[in-house]
Amino acid sequence: MPDKKPTTSKPAAIQTIRVGNVIAAIFENSSLSGYRFMSYTLERSFLTSSGRQSRGLGFFAESLEDLIQAATQATAWIRDKQRADAARGDDSH
Repeated sequence: MPDKKPTTSKPAAIQTIRVGNVIAAIFENSSLSGYRFMSYTLERSFLTSSGRQSRGLGFFAESLEDLIQAATQATAWIRDKQRADAARGDDSH
C-alpha cells in the first residue's frame, strides 16, 4: 500500500483585501507562548496560460502603487480590529 502524505491545509485568512492584482491576506496567529497577533501576506493574482487563476509572490515594478495601497489597507484593518477588540475588553492581540 503506498504511503499517504499528510495533508496540510493553509490557514484561512480572516480578511482579504484586493487592490488591482495584489491580494493582502490577513491572518490571526498564536505564538507557542500563547501570544495572539495578526499579520498579513501579499500575493499577486494572475491567470495561467491555460486560463486557471493562480497566485505568486513575485511582483512587477508597475505593481508598486497597488502593493503600497494593499499593505496600507491591511495595516489599517489590523489596527482597527485591535482597537475594536480592546474596546470590548479582548486585549489579547
